[in-house]
Amino acid sequence: FHSNHAAGIVLNQATPIVRTFGAEVGLRTAPVHGLQSSVSLWRIDSASELVYVPEAGFTEPSRPGRRYGIEWLNFWRPRPWLAFDVDVSFSEARFTTDPEGIGRHIPDAIAGVYTGGVAVENVRGWSGALRGRYLGSRSLVEDNSVRSQPSFVINGQVGKALGRLQVTCEVFNIAN
Repeated sequence: FHSNHAAGIVLNQATPIVRTFGAEVGLRTAPVHGLQSSVSLWRIDSASELVYVPEAGFTEPSRPGRRYGIEWLNFWRPRPWLAFDVDVSFSEARFTTDPEGIGRHIPDAIAGVYTGGVAVENVRGWSGALRGRYLGSRSLVEDNSVRSQPSFVINGQVGKALGRLQVTCEVFNIAN
């Protein structure tokens, strides 16, 4: 079950709880000392998809949908003070019905996400991290005739331990 957005329940008299069936199968391994890797395949069938309506500023219930995908997650700590991570995710989201012939793409469902980063911890009291995230293009309307631009964001942080205190500076969207 998933719960519908409260505004949709009050304004549109949507069903508060919607039947949803999901399944996931995966494998986690540590093939090299310090490296953890996992892969999973998943699928979710929902009796009603929640779709964001930008003009109204909230989500509303829509047609039944099916989402499925694969995720590959990796975390590697080659040294006690150094860590890397890389995550890759691909998915597809489609409405299972199209009675009005307007299309089966679920708006704003991202098909590909890539994230990665490096972190340094407690090197003479200093810590820092650099992380990147790529969000792939996505359909903005059901017929897939309008798509968003992909985006890439880099965030960074540096910190210094001062006794029991930690002073941290974070910079978001470094590459603008």
